[in-house]
Amino acid sequence: MKIFFHLGVFIILISLTYFLHGDDFKWLYNEWHTNGYYKHGLYMTIVALVFSIRQLFLVDWIKVFTKGAFWFSFSILWWGGATTLYLLSIRETAENTKHFFQLLAFLFLIKGYLSYLLRERGSAKFNFSLFYLALAIPLPYLSNSALYLKKITFDVALIVSHFLSIFVETADNILKVGAIQLPIDPAFTGIESFILLFSLVLVLIYLFELRTPVKVIMLLLCLPLIFIGSVVRILTCILLAQYWSETATILYWNVYSTHTFYLASFLVIGFMWFVLKNIFKLFKQED
Repeated sequence: MKIFFHLGVFIILISLTYFLHGDDFKWLYNEWHTNGYYKHGLYMTIVALVFSIRQLFLVDWIKVFTKGAFWFSFSILWWGGATTLYLLSIRETAENTKHFFQLLAFLFLIKGYLSYLLRERGSAKFNFSLFYLALAIPLPYLSNSALYLKKITFDVALIVSHFLSIFVETADNILKVGAIQLPIDPAFTGIESFILLFSLVLVLIYLFELRTPVKVIMLLLCLPLIFIGSVVRILTCILLAQYWSETATILYWNVYSTHTFYLASFLVIGFMWFVLKNIFKLFKQED
């Protein structure tokens, strides 16, 4: 009967917290529909919930109620973190940052109660789902980061194109390759694609990679590897403009450039994953 009591309390607490966070969830839902960087946020939430439900059936409930001394200490730490985030949200004046801190605090509250219910070792099964949910919360000041990444991406692409003796220039959000002029839209910043690709790589690593060092290295390599994919996308456009036709360049820019980006990024990420797996196999054989 204890399991039903705890689950009942958990549902009541989540319902109460949801009621208190009504404005935050309305803001989040609106961001998923209007923010181009987080249009996949709803799908990420569904994936996280599916993994959470799966983990519930894997919990050893007999061990859950066998608790040692200070078993609740980790819960206090998580709830302390949630309180800190709430206090930070109170001091914030920017709406996006305030909602971000409050929703993050909501996840910390859930983690704290899971730690209280399942002990820290048992609640660790839900860490992936909670982290995945956190990725679906729009980051504040993302637009500024997008502009910075766009500048770096195009600077690298221009350097490579000049090395190939192709004259390219950018002015007033226009990419000029010879007589061809193309508008530089936000999609080419790479941020939107990075968030989506990072979330996909995270799921693949969680499902198919057991070695923690490989997981950590792959996640750390995501940003530079995806950055390479973004540079390849722009360079392909420049080469088409230089050696083919304006029609083919515009068609690629508007339709196929995103496919090129994902293909290049996945090939590079897959290659690095293959290399890392084989390196760790060699170390294991030597031991």
